[in-house]
Amino acid sequence: STFSSSLALSILTNKNCKLTPRRLTRHELDVYFSKYDIKRLEMYSNNLVDYHLVVDLMPSLARIYFMNQMDDVHMSAVQSAILLGIGLQHKIVDTLSTELDLPSSQLLGLFNRLMRRSVQYLNSILEEEVERTWTSPKDVVMTPVVKDMNKELEEAAQELQKKQKKELEKLKKENLEKFAIKGSEEEWSKALNTKGKKSLVSVK
Repeated sequence: STFSSSLALSILTNKNCKLTPRRLTRHELDVYFSKYDIKRLEMYSNNLVDYHLVVDLMPSLARIYFMNQMDDVHMSAVQSAILLGIGLQHKIVDTLSTELDLPSSQLLGLFNRLMRRSVQYLNSILEEEVERTWTSPKDVVMTPVVKDMNKELEEAAQELQKKQKKELEKLKKENLEKFAIKGSEEEWSKALNTKGKKSLVSVK
């Protein structure tokens, strides 16, 4: 931390020691940050909390950035110096402001911008993991209706007519004479005209 941020940055970005950029895996991301950590970074990038809430995460973020583990994420020289100063040299904003000859408000504005890029990168890793583990729903096979409603109603009516016809034929075959009331008209007249007498009508 005795070096100025600009000098330390020039040492880290030595062209003779260039690392090939690569992308973090989800497992590697979990080593550096928890989901709550990423949520804190996201809240700061959205100006919902003060930068003091994320200062403890800067060493890990600076480490993966300067080890070229943030794929194609690029920051300006000033943003890189800010990340190096806060994350690896543990300097406060006022010290960096003096070293870089920037007002504190402008320095924090640049810091917030680099945090937005970092959060986008970290969230993209999480999203990729979700996409890989996402199981696509099975295709729903819609069985077409073979018969429309009108045809079904017509068939139901025909079936009812057949059933009624069958019952009618069954009744015709039965001998209904056994249900007939016996007696001639003369016998019924005598029985009905008899007054004061109890008459019995025989039903045979």
